[in-house]
Amino acid sequence: MRRVRLGVIGCGVIGRIHLSMAVQMEHIQLMAVADTNYEAASAAGEIYGVQAVYYNGHDLIDEE
Repeated sequence: MRRVRLGVIGCGVIGRIHLSMAVQMEHIQLMAVADTNYEAASAAGEIYGVQAVYYNGHDLIDEE
């Protein structure tokens, strides 16, 4: 099965809900997170094991 690669922009309350659901789904590969709040983005990356952490949603979108 091919996994869907996912990047989440916004690591606040709703973003964390999306992240927690995404990591439970075997067909989703969580690739990146982004938030203009440095602490929120860094914490989400650490909690969900995401190495690609951006502090601007445009930077996440511009990456391959």
